[in-house]
This record gives sequence, structure tokens and C-alpha cells, in this order.
Amino acid sequence: MDLPKFAGSIMVNMNNMIAELEITGFRRFEDFSLHDLGRVNLLVGSNNGGKTSVLEAVELLASWGDLRPLFDAMTRRGEHRWPDPQTRSDVEMDICRLFYGHMMEPDSQFSISQSLLNLIPVVPDQITFGRLP
Repeated sequence: MDLPKFAGSIMVNMNNMIAELEITGFRRFEDFSLHDLGRVNLLVGSNNGGKTSVLEAVELLASWGDLRPLFDAMTRRGEHRWPDPQTRSDVEMDICRLFYGHMMEPDSQFSISQSLLNLIPVVPDQITFGRLP
């Protein structure tokens, strides 16, 4: 049985600072962007407004394409279940929760991209998750 192939690669220079962040199709964000970010930023909003989702998006960018932060975030949020609660083995993750509208179709994907502020010009980094053809 062939497993679906997923994209997830990123190159990050740790001397950079995120100047802009764009999130598309991730969690509650159909299309969202933050501009003119500084060294310290304050996220303020109502409950269930997406503050944690923004932090998870930044964590994904910093993870260099490692999917463990997704697993950790879903575990913290309780977006998992155990088919056998007695043994708590073979955890199942509700990955639909990662996509806008909590729906996942065969061509669903989400994208998180950043523009970096640094002394050396770089191409903006991007990470996209979804099924590849």
C-alpha cells in the first residue's frame, strides 16, 4: 500500500527576524497576514481568535519541516483519540483540525510563509503541507 507523500521542507537562518507572516488555509485562517513585525510582538484577541494558531504557525516555520510540532500542538489541544482507551496505544490524530474549516479534501493544503528581516537579502521562506500528486 502506497502512503500519501507530504511536502514539508524549509531553510531558516537563525540570525533573521520575521518581518511578515502569511498564513493560508491553516486552522481558523482562510487567508491571514501580519506585517511590520518587530523584535517583540504582542498578540491580543478574543478567546478562540487564533492567537495560539499564529504561534503554532511560527513554530512550524522554526521546525525546519519537522512534523513533530504539529503532533505536539494537536496533543496539547486534545485533537487526538485512542481507539483503545485502556492501553492508550496507536493514537489517532484528527488532522482535519489543521485545515481551514476543519475540512480536508484530497487536494487540501495549508501554507505558512515568512519574509525575513536581516542584513543579507534572502528569498522568503515557505512551508506547505498537503498531499502531493
